[in-house]
Amino acid sequence: TVAGAKHWPTPAGGSRMAAPSGALLAFADVAGFAALGDAAEQLREELQALSPDAYEGLWQRALRVAGAQLQVTAGTEEAAQTTLAVLRAMAVLLDAFAELCLDASR
Repeated sequence: TVAGAKHWPTPAGGSRMAAPSGALLAFADVAGFAALGDAAEQLREELQALSPDAYEGLWQRALRVAGAQLQVTAGTEEAAQTTLAVLRAMAVLLDAFAELCLDASR
């Protein structure tokens, strides 16, 4: 567990997951999530410090916060820009997570 980390509620039948302690990984809305796309270096630092216990919670929250923006819909130019920012952030997060947190030797 990350030192000083808060804990999220225990999921049904599961264990507690440590909440991310870094500012970027503490995103709570689409704007906070989209910020991941422009802060790759800080994101990498926060992912390296993230406890494996927090991985599942991170992805659940990413989908909850950004999931609706990942669906292609017709809309305004502003909505399209938001969707592009969220897609970029998801790609940056996935790339950094795969490189830093997944163990390909297992």
